[in-house]
Amino acid sequence: MLRRPPRRQAVTVMREMGMINLSNPTVIPHHDETLSSWLMRWAGDRHTHRSDLLGMVANVQIELADALKSEPDFPSAPGWARSLATVIGMDADDLDRIAWPPSPWVLAPDARCSACVECLGEDGDITAQYMRQLWTDSWRTLCLRHDLPLVQVPAFGWGWGLVGNEVRRAHKTLMRRPYTLVKNLRSAWEATPSVLKEAVYGAEMSLLEAFGEHYTHAGKDGHAASGRLRVWEDLLVVCTTNWQPWSDELPISAAVPTLSAGRRFFRGLRAPPFEGDHNLIRFRSLEDPSIRRMALACVADALQNMASRPTAEPLMKGKARKIWQDVATVLPPNAWDWLSLRAEQWPTTWRHWVLDWRRAALVSSKKVQ
Repeated sequence: MLRRPPRRQAVTVMREMGMINLSNPTVIPHHDETLSSWLMRWAGDRHTHRSDLLGMVANVQIELADALKSEPDFPSAPGWARSLATVIGMDADDLDRIAWPPSPWVLAPDARCSACVECLGEDGDITAQYMRQLWTDSWRTLCLRHDLPLVQVPAFGWGWGLVGNEVRRAHKTLMRRPYTLVKNLRSAWEATPSVLKEAVYGAEMSLLEAFGEHYTHAGKDGHAASGRLRVWEDLLVVCTTNWQPWSDELPISAAVPTLSAGRRFFRGLRAPPFEGDHNLIRFRSLEDPSIRRMALACVADALQNMASRPTAEPLMKGKARKIWQDVATVLPPNAWDWLSLRAEQWPTTWRHWVLDWRRAALVSSKKVQ
């Protein structure tokens, strides 16, 4: 495991990389920038390490310093904006705006490492690169501005000065010239079957509508009448949970052969068994956007069965099985039991699908045997 370089070494590395900029003492946050990204640029512009900044914050409100360590983008400590404004000289209302989550399903702090390489290329100098708020959404795996998939990155901007030499050498092009990676990435994405891309576009739009519906028409139970957001949540949990404590393989891995034509952008890799309750934190903790993209395509396929259009086409037309069928076949009994229990809170007309899926999966698994 790579160790983070000491503070003095990190500052030295920044100087060597040309990341110290004295010509712009005032760093203004972008309208779509995250709080941690802006604070990193603010500190870097003043030759200040993040730990020094947190020390300054702790002198004003120690609870805020602790909160920024555990949640650097969306702190919840009481009065945090006023305290931070005292340190950095910015209006507290503006800080509140920066730290407002784009949706309730933001990535866990350690998993916020997705980026659009074309966005980073347009930022120009390394010191100008910043994290967009939408990149922190767990269910966003595409840059709609550039029509490109997000990719996992070890760092960007001032963050490159805080990673090891091995990481910087391995990602030298991404660090210095991310715009040169756009052509190959776009060619590979354009070569991906359109049905897969449309599935992800549709999934993200469906979730956007579900969030809007949730906040506009939520009932006493906190969910909208259609229950779409609840269904999305439960199915994403099923796809991205290690249901067997001895296995590190996610259920969505079963669909990898079906999606081999888009394997660069749709992965079902292994993940360490997740301890704790079965909830969305597992999905929100996945660092690789290609795994989350795979889960979105899988759930989008499953929800086609629930569509009001009985003639809906299978997502992977011409394949022996669909993506959701691949995944459903490998789900163990405890996964089905959990999903059946959760489905009791689904809209009445959708609840029977869980039993239908389970029966179909049993038939499919016997055929494979």
